[in-house]
Amino acid sequence: MISIDLQAYNLPKQRLMQALKFSFNSTYFMEIFRGATDHKVKVFESEWFVDDPNHKFENIEMTDTQLCNGSDTELIEFRFIRRNQFLMSNEMVCHFTSSLNHMENVHNPTIPIPLLDLNKRKVAEVYLTAKTREIPRYTDYLNDGYKMNLVGAIDFTYSNGSCDSPNSLHYMDGSHGNYYVNCIQAVMKVLH
Repeated sequence: MISIDLQAYNLPKQRLMQALKFSFNSTYFMEIFRGATDHKVKVFESEWFVDDPNHKFENIEMTDTQLCNGSDTELIEFRFIRRNQFLMSNEMVCHFTSSLNHMENVHNPTIPIPLLDLNKRKVAEVYLTAKTREIPRYTDYLNDGYKMNLVGAIDFTYSNGSCDSPNSLHYMDGSHGNYYVNCIQAVMKVLH
């Protein structure tokens, strides 16, 4: 599980509408994309926030498969979008690109990451911390001493045939177990 803490600083404000002599509140949100330029996939969209150019986002949690398709070198793009309420449209105002490997191992969380506009000029910055938290596997629980019980049931319905018939799944000739017995023994061997 990946945990990302993100704080934006100095996001550009909405420009004054000169012809109308008034301005609207600046409404923003953030999107996260993974993949190469020609095959980007949106993996996250934040809550909207208004008139807060120094916004602290809620902690973002997702699996590495969701964030970067399981590859710590996959490109991840963070886009900061401004909602133009007058035109009812969205405009990307700035962004940065990284990878999970870079965010976890190279990036210093006390140094801001520059946010660039479409002309590649720094217009804002963001502080980011990314941490990986391992999700325990089934065998981890067993290695830690968790106990397991097994309850089994055998289907003796008529459709499986008579126990006396060699063609039945329940047939036992005394020297070999039937399919059910063999299966139960195999499972018990693994669990033991």
